[in-house]
Amino acid sequence: MQNNGLRKGLFICLCLLLAVGCSTYYQQNLEYQENIYAEDFKEANRILEKTRKKAGSRNALLFQLEKGYILSRLNFPDSANTYFLQADRTMEDAHTQTGSEILALVTNPMMKPYKAEEVEKILLHYYLALNFIKLNNFEAARVECRRIELTLQTLSDKYPNQHRYRCDAFAQMVSGLLYEAQGELNDAFISYRNAYECYQTVYVKTLGTPVPQQLKQDLLRTARLNGFFSEKEAYEKEWGIKENEISSKKAELILFWNNGLGPIKAENSILFTLVPGAGGIVNFTNEEYGMTFPFYLPQDPNEKVALSRVQVVRVAFPKYVARPARFTEACVRTDSGCISFELGEDVTAIAFKTLEDRMLRELGNALLRLAVKKGIEYGLREQDPTVGALAGIANAFTEKADTRNWQTLPGNIQYLRLPLDTGNHTLYFDKKGNGKVVTDTLFIHLEKNEIRFLDITTPEVQQPQAYPTW
Repeated sequence: MQNNGLRKGLFICLCLLLAVGCSTYYQQNLEYQENIYAEDFKEANRILEKTRKKAGSRNALLFQLEKGYILSRLNFPDSANTYFLQADRTMEDAHTQTGSEILALVTNPMMKPYKAEEVEKILLHYYLALNFIKLNNFEAARVECRRIELTLQTLSDKYPNQHRYRCDAFAQMVSGLLYEAQGELNDAFISYRNAYECYQTVYVKTLGTPVPQQLKQDLLRTARLNGFFSEKEAYEKEWGIKENEISSKKAELILFWNNGLGPIKAENSILFTLVPGAGGIVNFTNEEYGMTFPFYLPQDPNEKVALSRVQVVRVAFPKYVARPARFTEACVRTDSGCISFELGEDVTAIAFKTLEDRMLRELGNALLRLAVKKGIEYGLREQDPTVGALAGIANAFTEKADTRNWQTLPGNIQYLRLPLDTGNHTLYFDKKGNGKVVTDTLFIHLEKNEIRFLDITTPEVQQPQAYPTW
């Protein structure tokens, strides 16, 4: 009777697994993504609301991040920050839940509450700061600057290797801009300097992102204004440039272009051969990549258990799929010409790099998960071969990578700093891609000595139908 109950339970679980299928997080939210591509944020918000209950505790953080993004796009910065601050608290309160960890070990990591990627933690504060600026709450924006710095310090402590993503140059640069806008020139200089060092040591060498020329000018200017003349001269000698002449304009526009969409997570897999060893050791071996991972699994001394023969198993782990932006460059046209944007943050490159850096750990966790599943399967086979076979099938269907991530982050963030006269302005935003130019019109009013921050979001990507939906 006990074995009949096990069979029935495993059969029900297997049916549920077949019903759910092997879809990725992106595939499960395809309708929402399609409306993001079309920039129909009202409809995207309606669809997102339908997932609120479904998100539950496991995907609560992702719901909060997406909701904040959508409300920002709908120009509700206060409501957006309500959700972003909830997401911030969720990240801070993240802790290991024993029940979900055990469930993840016998199924897959999608069963655990989602914990943010490092770049997501940084850019959350970027969005919070921009929304606070729209609300004219510069004190709160400065708090977000400090939060960025604390998060960056955690990154630096976590990844002492200088070529890892241990600092965020763009976030430091944004901090400098915000400090400068509030007249805090010493803090601005420090942030600009930190940004420059991070670009040099990590972004240029590891991500292929060059140091923005605007950042160099900002560093030279704030060095002079702080009276750091020796530092200014040293930078000018190092770069072979001089500080630009002081503009006669009385105001400035700082424009951020959130271009494209960041990568989505899909599933990758490697086949491992299970080779029994002595004393209950089983080696998970892949000759193609030269990898061998030993695990202890109890074996039947009479060799009735399936470990007495070699088996091949599939191990699933996440991979990124890039979504190339439709537009690759842009400029803002004024009477004096077209001022080009510079790349500040290549979000796609950071995502790929951080996953690459932890891939061995991801693979190790996946193999540990598979070893636990196999241990359970072999234990059940001893009790009842049919139950053990059902468990083996269930193991195969539950083997799944964690494909969750914040999927409305931009693919890259570009920016420019534009001196302007006070008063009303009509500016033309030219986006360029695939040999075509698309122009949007911007209307702006600037007060004397004002530094105005604006952001533009262009979530258009190349061939969205080409992304994995099977």
